[in-house]
Amino acid sequence: MEGVEEDALLETILANSRDNARTPMQWDSSANAAFTETIPWLQVNPNYVDINAAKAVADPDPIYHHYKQLIGGK
Repeated sequence: MEGVEEDALLETILANSRDNARTPMQWDSSANAAFTETIPWLQVNPNYVDINAAKAVADPDPIYHHYKQLIGGK
């Protein structure tokens, strides 16, 4: 942008980037939420131990089972 210092522009871009709202898929409570065996490019959310796909599938109450029933799953 014309008239904006490079550092200020970069700070604005980083603050509004959609990557700030993204984290790797939290498959289970293992290292890196089982998303990768290496260091992920985007940091895994620290809550992956408590919130992950494996826990949702194991618990009969989460929304996963509700949608499974809606699409005809058992």
